[in-house]
Amino acid sequence: MNDNEAANGGFRLRIRWQRWAAYGVSVLAVALLTLGLYALFPVFPLGDHPMPYLAVIMVVAYLFGEGPVAVTFVLALLAFDYYFGEPPETLLPHAQTIDGWSHLVGFVASSFIVGFAALLMRRSRHRIQRLADQLDESKRLAEHRRAELETILSSMIGGVVVIDTDRRAVYANPGAARMVRTRREIGQPVEVWIRAANIRELDGTPINVDDHPLLRALKGETVPEKLVLIDGESGPDTVVSASTAPIREPGGGITGAVLIARNITPQRRLQEELERQRTLLETFTQNVPVGLTFVDRDVHYVIANRALAEINRVPLERMIGRHPREFLPAALAADTETAVQKVFATGEPVQWRDFATVLDGERYFDVEYLPVRTSEGEIIGVGVVVIETTEQLKTRRELERSYEREHRIAETLQTSLLGAVPTRINSFEFETVYRAALEEARVGGDFYDVFQISEDKIGIVVGDVSGKGLSAAVQVAMAKYSLRGRAYDCDKPSIIMEQVNKALVRDMDIEGFVTIFAGVLDCTGKTLTYANGGHSPAIFWKAADRQPVLLGPTGPLVGIASGVTYQERTIELQRGDELLLGTDGLFEVQCGPGFLEIEGLLEIYAELKRSGVDSASELVARIVEFCRGELRDDIAVLRVSVVE
Repeated sequence: MNDNEAANGGFRLRIRWQRWAAYGVSVLAVALLTLGLYALFPVFPLGDHPMPYLAVIMVVAYLFGEGPVAVTFVLALLAFDYYFGEPPETLLPHAQTIDGWSHLVGFVASSFIVGFAALLMRRSRHRIQRLADQLDESKRLAEHRRAELETILSSMIGGVVVIDTDRRAVYANPGAARMVRTRREIGQPVEVWIRAANIRELDGTPINVDDHPLLRALKGETVPEKLVLIDGESGPDTVVSASTAPIREPGGGITGAVLIARNITPQRRLQEELERQRTLLETFTQNVPVGLTFVDRDVHYVIANRALAEINRVPLERMIGRHPREFLPAALAADTETAVQKVFATGEPVQWRDFATVLDGERYFDVEYLPVRTSEGEIIGVGVVVIETTEQLKTRRELERSYEREHRIAETLQTSLLGAVPTRINSFEFETVYRAALEEARVGGDFYDVFQISEDKIGIVVGDVSGKGLSAAVQVAMAKYSLRGRAYDCDKPSIIMEQVNKALVRDMDIEGFVTIFAGVLDCTGKTLTYANGGHSPAIFWKAADRQPVLLGPTGPLVGIASGVTYQERTIELQRGDELLLGTDGLFEVQCGPGFLEIEGLLEIYAELKRSGVDSASELVARIVEFCRGELRDDIAVLRVSVVE
């Protein structure tokens, strides 16, 4: 049993107890009255008259209602007839006279009249009490609702003003007070409020008092929204949206008017700023030399600029709101529709590069379809950017053809420059490897050369000219053959390098630099004499020690400055020794996975040599494997082995 059921049960029990108590009081009252009258009779013969009983019946009827008064009436009738009727102590008069019956009937009639009157009085009292209770409840509810309404109106940010039919202000909430600078007094004519607030039209002209929304509402007009300017907290340019309506009584008569005002200055400023930005965006869109459009889900052009209209060879007004099939060739319109639907389906951009179409001749475009999303991520349209690339494509193709011609010339020249290196001369074997970083960069500045100076002298050269292409190949030719020509006249590497440097400084227009390792092998004395002009170190494998040794530079870069000198060094060679010469692509390996420093190169080289692998090709293969095929510089290698 819950609390409500327990409370209802207790209430019913209390009502039942009060009802039985009323019956008991009624019976007791009749009994006490009868005993009192009987005790006094006949000294005070009040029992001859029914007035005491009628008084009890009236009191019981007024206090307890129909049930107890009925019991009281029956008991009073029996007691009156039995004790005070003639003859006494009989229920019916023995004489059966008219007076006896009239006496009894008079008692009954009097009892009914008195009891009925008392019941009417009781019911009237209850009805009046209920009406009073209802009036109190209505008053309390009205006060409660009035307090709620005042709380709501007081908490409103906007202003609320109420006037009566005399055009006087009868209510204003705090929001209305905040909206104007000076305090307004309740009871003042509304005209005073209008003049004090300096209410104006949006153009700044003073408002006509009779045209004020409140006064228009008193005439029965409902004003949904009127924008005015007032002198408010934000200064003279506060923009207020005023809405008014008449207050009508149940009969339809107007008893006043109510105004609700909102300060919309921030929204107005935001709207003006958005309008300004929209104008700027439209100006930019219409004047940018790139085709722009916004397409909705139905592939209709919502926005487009003049550049796109010129690209499509269609008037701008013919494009807006239309499907591309209405003004573009069928195939192009179908491609556009497919791209837009794909963006909506995947949410990913769609790009066309050098898209070919025939509008008024063969033309090419870069077209990009981009999803346009709301802040919640929903795609509401597709932005399309169209750039005509016809002229750029023609220029690029012409450049590609020119580059291809230059590439073929340079590649042929470099192939002839590298030439065929003899595999063996006297006691020495030679192996060469050339690996380009990229296919389009095969023409580089790396070169090597092996030539016989005399019967017992062999020249070896490895060099690197900075740069790529035909100019690098030309400079390689000049450096290579300038060095070879001077080697035939002199077999001292230091003198050869100085003469080559002087010639390159004088005759070559080198934008970068040249590095050269030049050496002379003595077949009789089994020695190597070399000079290194800023080139990468050579690796010398001493078979007896089974360790690699680096042969570093002995002078500066070649072709940079005149008057420089180069030192030369000589090392003895034995059977099994090996010399590994390479360009910076071998000694400074850069690739996707990282940077292979010279220590790593020496480790790979030593591992191959100790495992019995004598191959420059295998070394380069290991490096390419380390780089996962992503070399960033060319590799040129010359391996010299002492076999006898």
